[in-house]
Amino acid sequence: MCSWPKFFRGLADEARGRAARASNLSVKDKFEEVAKEWSALAVWAELKSRPATANEVDPRDANRVWAS
Repeated sequence: MCSWPKFFRGLADEARGRAARASNLSVKDKFEEVAKEWSALAVWAELKSRPATANEVDPRDANRVWAS
């Protein structure tokens, strides 16, 4: 099974590859922008998949954390 961070990184790599092959500078810039967004989403997904420690949990969110 593929993890979300790995999946998003794959999409970022694909966008970077398309940017490298693009001849139009505007299209190249857009693909590079998309690659940055996919990379940021991969980092977010990786952080969300890690178990939270007691110091990272906001006490105000305790009810929401325990309910999920």
